Amino acid sequence: MSKEDLFYPLIKNWLRETKGCSYVRIRKSIWGKQPDVLGVKFSKASEKSLRADLHMIEVKVADDLNSIYQLIGEIEVKIALFTNKTSMFYALYPYLAVFPSKFFEELKLYSNHRQIGLIRLKSEKNSLSLVRTPTPIISKKIISMKLLKRITGTAGSDEMRIIEEAIKTVGWWDFKKLVESF
Repeated sequence: MSKEDLFYPLIKNWLRETKGCSYVRIRKSIWGKQPDVLGVKFSKASEKSLRADLHMIEVKVADDLNSIYQLIGEIEVKIALFTNKTSMFYALYPYLAVFPSKFFEELKLYSNHRQIGLIRLKSEKNSLSLVRTPTPIISKKIISMKLLKRITGTAGSDEMRIIEEAIKTVGWWDFKKLVESF
């Protein structure tokens, strides 16, 4: 078990409780990569459609400069994959979650420049604090109810599979109520 693994449950709960994600997974494959933690938040887009926002968090206990470069590279690749694909998600909210090191101020400058969310992990009380909220990268894709019914049970792409799993996790009936409540 890595040092980062210790923080995954904390981040998973934070996405559910603070960001309202109804589906949160650790190390789930998307676009041929495995972000550390991802969450999906559904909201109503119109009478017969919804939007699904993807929150993606890369976690690192930054021991040295190479680990910082690796972290930045991981999030940049995932941002590029989102923007270069025809995503089913309405928006991507990318975050870096780091255990503070002597490089934290540089990461703060980077996250401000790239408008990426930054989370400071704390060992005392196993807690975290949001240092910077990400500016979402918007694709403006909405999902029609017709499409939802078609992909359920036939998920082909990673995104379709994640959306289908999210619906199954919430439960179809509860999901329908969730969508209608917006």
